[in-house]
Amino acid sequence: MIRCAAIGSLVPLQSGPQLAGIPVPATSAMIELAHQSIGGDLLHAGRRLDSMGFAYADLDNIRTQLDTMTVAT
Repeated sequence: MIRCAAIGSLVPLQSGPQLAGIPVPATSAMIELAHQSIGGDLLHAGRRLDSMGFAYADLDNIRTQLDTMTVAT
């Protein structure tokens, strides 16, 4: 459960501000606590904007692309 929360929620939550150059120390600390508890490379296992192809996009472009994605039903 901790691993799923870290890679599915905390890592994505951290990746956006990181691309924008905004520190998120509380989120980073929670990821580090999870890492110390269960081990593994949570940062590279999680869903990050850069690993989804948004590393060099500007924030408006990222927002537009994410808004146009649809969820399969």
